[in-house]
Amino acid sequence: MWLHILKKDLKLHWPYVAAVLALKVAAVWMIQKMGIFAEPPQWLLLHAFIDLAFAVVAGFAIIVVVQSDPVVSNNDDWLIRPIRRSDLALDKIAFAALVTLLPTFVFDLGVGLMHGLDALPAIGASAYTALVIFIGV
Repeated sequence: MWLHILKKDLKLHWPYVAAVLALKVAAVWMIQKMGIFAEPPQWLLLHAFIDLAFAVVAGFAIIVVVQSDPVVSNNDDWLIRPIRRSDLALDKIAFAALVTLLPTFVFDLGVGLMHGLDALPAIGASAYTALVIFIGV
């Protein structure tokens, strides 16, 4: 049941997901333009602002999605189709992971591999960064 709710949330809130992905693509583009040595130092500040905007927009998207579905109580059970609370919670956690964890892992893994890291250290670093962003947001 939670996959149906997740699909509904993705269809309903796709502009937020698109904004999060666009900010992540912009951050990766900035990293590629700066290179390994962060050549123009001014771009480092711009990259920091893009990363901050990514965290803010991802947090806003998660808040909007969590607030869009009310938890059903005993009093208004007849108004809404009964959805188990565990399914609703699992859907919201899956949406948060899909919006923050997955793009961060994939794009950071791509950047690490483009900069010449081996696969295993790049996967480890990307997983650590994605987990820190996921917990932080």
